[in-house]
Amino acid sequence: MLNGFAENGYGPISSDYLRAGYKEDDFELTSIVVEEKRVIGTVRVNRFFSPMDGEFHLSSAMGTIWIQQFAVIYAFHDSGVTVKDREVYLREFSMKCRSRIVNLENIPLELAVTSRGERGGRIFYRAEYDIDAGGFVGRICWFMDARPQAQA
Repeated sequence: MLNGFAENGYGPISSDYLRAGYKEDDFELTSIVVEEKRVIGTVRVNRFFSPMDGEFHLSSAMGTIWIQQFAVIYAFHDSGVTVKDREVYLREFSMKCRSRIVNLENIPLELAVTSRGERGGRIFYRAEYDIDAGGFVGRICWFMDARPQAQA
């Protein structure tokens, strides 16, 4: 079992979702609009790991992925790049989970860019985000190289 959980006895009290259940989650961006300083859109959950109570609730892990995807899309759109040709790197991330998010369709997301700067051949961004009208909120900082890396 993972990390010796079976041997040390922690397996029964560990989270099945964090161990591997999150791999069952599947979502799609159903709408997305990129504006000058923000990205707005909606998400649909197609499949999810069934928790102990059998009722869906958005995990912070999945919410983090959604926001990071918006950040990647914004960075490339902002740079005028139409095909992802380099990596985007997360620098900072914070999240407050104010309420459970239980709907499966038309979950609104917004990423509002608060600053953008260039230095050392990289583009840096800061933004605030909101999932489901205040359900999960926080801040994210990320960067990418200003030019694509040379391919070997």
